[in-house]
Amino acid sequence: MTDNEFVHQGQALIHIDPRQYQNDRDSAQGALDMAQHQLDGQKFGAEIARKNFPALLKQAQAQLASAQAVEIKAQADDRRQRSLPKAATTQQEIDAAAAALRQAQAEVLQAEAQIAQAEPVPQPNWAGGYSGRSAQGPGRASPSQARSGALELLLDGRGRAPGRLDHQA
Repeated sequence: MTDNEFVHQGQALIHIDPRQYQNDRDSAQGALDMAQHQLDGQKFGAEIARKNFPALLKQAQAQLASAQAVEIKAQADDRRQRSLPKAATTQQEIDAAAAALRQAQAEVLQAEAQIAQAEPVPQPNWAGGYSGRSAQGPGRASPSQARSGALELLLDGRGRAPGRLDHQA
């Protein structure tokens, strides 16, 4: 077409090359697919965590109970060594009892830290802030509830991902 060329009604004036739009659509579809696979991977990781973390918490609680028992014994040994007359014990035995007590106290602190690390994390309520409920607590959502909630976040009102470039109207 040139300047001042006569045109007929309905005659195409320009032709738009669709390749760039098709490439953009394909790229967006690839990004959506990748995000879906990442979501699937995160869901799998969450299922593993739901299985493993309660056991880790119980293990940490058992370790704390054991450390507390050792601490009680070390306290009794330390008190006993300190209450004995000087002729009935040595400074080395007193020092050993004191060191064993400090070590037992440190093991209790370590076990308490492991419990804190293994405890459930408060879950977001998606309206801002946190619900205070934990993933393993009494308010735990079922996997189907979690999936439906995630889908509500991911999908627009028509059951499609927002901004998805496809030919559905």
